[in-house]
Amino acid sequence: MITTQAEIIGLFSDAIADHGFKVTGDIVADGALHRCNLDGHSKDTRNGAYVLHLDGKRPAGWFMDYKTGSTLKWAMPRGKDDAKHDKQAQDEINRQIQYAKEVRAKEIADLHRKSAERARHIWHRATPITETGNQPYLAKKRVQAHGVRLNVSALVIPLQDETGAIVNLQFILPDGTKRFLSGGRKKGCYFIIGEPTETILICEGYATGATLHEQTGKQVIIAFDAGNLNPVAQAMRAMHSGEIIICGDNDSHGKGQQAANEAALSVGAKVLIPPVSGDWNDYFTSKAVAHG
Repeated sequence: MITTQAEIIGLFSDAIADHGFKVTGDIVADGALHRCNLDGHSKDTRNGAYVLHLDGKRPAGWFMDYKTGSTLKWAMPRGKDDAKHDKQAQDEINRQIQYAKEVRAKEIADLHRKSAERARHIWHRATPITETGNQPYLAKKRVQAHGVRLNVSALVIPLQDETGAIVNLQFILPDGTKRFLSGGRKKGCYFIIGEPTETILICEGYATGATLHEQTGKQVIIAFDAGNLNPVAQAMRAMHSGEIIICGDNDSHGKGQQAANEAALSVGAKVLIPPVSGDWNDYFTSKAVAHG
């Protein structure tokens, strides 16, 4: 059994040597950072550094070769008492982690609840859209207002959860800038355009969804972004036994295509990607412009 400081220093030195280095001179085990010379390096370059402390249940140290950046973390091998102490410490850490998760989950739930209340208040005060041409974003995208509203000049789109309750809002400003309510839930939430159909389409944005519905007559589920395609697809599959098609974006960086394929794979759906760069609104709008 190791009991002396010299033996602990010897083990630390051996670990450094096994790492391919040798400290020139004595190692001081005082818990402070020490610069040192290393065998094989030029004299007095002090390219090494170490810390070795003996306090606590298990002596431990750290070493670094400044020239190469190589580092080593070391702790004295456990004894029976150390193993018992380590288990107790780990059990306490696990309890703290679980408590922290529970506290965080409650904080998030409170944020979601408050944001949902605010979302419903804003939504009920928002103005229904009767003339699409009066909303710059809709006019630019050449789509209709399928149940969305106006809050001052911003287009307001409700996000609903699996129960159908409004839990968040997306605001689209006239210049196309998009924002959500702070603290609101988005994962797995969606907006639905159209009545139920045997085949449903899932896409990212509102303009894309409106375009797809107007072009196909199918019910469209808007997931709001690529990262939410999979959660929404899974929520839809739990409610819809028919065909699902994920209508992804054709992104230059490939994010939209990848997210669409992953969502489709997770629920047994098909994938449709525009043949040119952009989303389905871009594709159909460009065709409409080309044909006058």
